[in-house]
Amino acid sequence: MNLVNTHNAEVAQAAEDAAAAKQAKDASDAAALKAAQQKAADDKERASRLLDEKAMEVSITADAKKRVDAGTLDGPISSTSCTPLGGGSTDDLTAITTTFTCIAINKTDPDGTQSGYQFSSTMNWNTGSYTWHLGG
Repeated sequence: MNLVNTHNAEVAQAAEDAAAAKQAKDASDAAALKAAQQKAADDKERASRLLDEKAMEVSITADAKKRVDAGTLDGPISSTSCTPLGGGSTDDLTAITTTFTCIAINKTDPDGTQSGYQFSSTMNWNTGSYTWHLGG
C-alpha cells in the first residue's frame, strides 16, 4: 500500500470514528434528556400527591369540626395529620392507592405531643379522590 492509500484509509477511519463518537454522544444526550424529563414528571407527580394529601387532611378536619358541632366529638379541632400505613409511601409512584392513619388533633400538650381522634383514609392517586371514616 502506498502513502496516499494509507493516508486515505486513515482519514476514512478517522471519519468513521468521529461519526461513531457523535452517534454515541447523541445517544447519551438523548438518554440524559429522557432521564431529566422523567425526573421532572416524577417531581410533578410527587408535588401533586402532596397537594392531594393536604386536601384530604383539610377535608378530615372539616368533618371532625362538624362532628364537634353535632356533639359527637370534643373540640376544638385544630388540624389533621395523616401518615401512610404499613410502610406505604406517597413517594412510591407505582402505588395506585395509599392507606393512611390520620389524627384530627384536639389537644396539644405542653411538651408538644398531640392527641385527638383517629380517622382512616384511602387515597386513589390516579383520580385524586379519597375516602375516610372515623376510627381505625
